[in-house]
Amino acid sequence: MTKNLSEIQNDLQAYFNSPELKRFDNNKISSKIFEIEVFLQQIKKNRDIKDNFDASICTEKIIKSFEVLLPEQFHRPVDYQYAFSMWMLTNSRPSQSLYEHIDLFIDSISEFLNYPDIKRTSTGATRCKTNVRMAIMQLRSYGILLNKNEQGTRTHFLSSFGLLIFCYLKILTNENL
Repeated sequence: MTKNLSEIQNDLQAYFNSPELKRFDNNKISSKIFEIEVFLQQIKKNRDIKDNFDASICTEKIIKSFEVLLPEQFHRPVDYQYAFSMWMLTNSRPSQSLYEHIDLFIDSISEFLNYPDIKRTSTGATRCKTNVRMAIMQLRSYGILLNKNEQGTRTHFLSSFGLLIFCYLKILTNENL
């Protein structure tokens, strides 16, 4: 029923080398990606591998970290507090949601992440994203991030206190604003 990886690869190459290919047919590409995912799931099942990773976050450092780190060596929420606050100082956009800001922040620090950071937890969330959300909750409790905006809805932007602190820290570290 399922093909092996080289058969799937040959199908993909034949499809992309096809002379009638004028545009990418997303359905056919999705079908091949699904076949690859099924193949990988079979390997995981046969080897009793329970780990699931967010492959959308990938760097050389993450790949190399599989060889040298233990699964418990991930960044804790406190590790993200300073970096997220500094990042928000120059990158926050009112039109973007909390999730968009977290994704952009994770993209900006991906070179510092390790494989345990991109592991999906039992709830299906990516550990680093969950830990950034926890860091945000802690920063709110310190008064560095706002709890609510003028309309009374929950927010994640720097408070006046947070702006003052992190502008001062930027000046101290000679970073451009």
